[in-house]
Amino acid sequence: VPYYLNEASCWELEMSELKRQTEEARSKGIKVKALVVINPGNPTGQ
Repeated sequence: VPYYLNEASCWELEMSELKRQTEEARSKGIKVKALVVINPGNPTGQ
């Protein structure tokens, strides 16, 4: 399930966006069983 990170929010993951994307996937028949949130410090390089 892809999710959008907003640069204006310092690339913060918004739970509402994650929930929206998860619900959209489920509406398409995709069974979401797990979430992997990866934050390697990019694109900020920190």
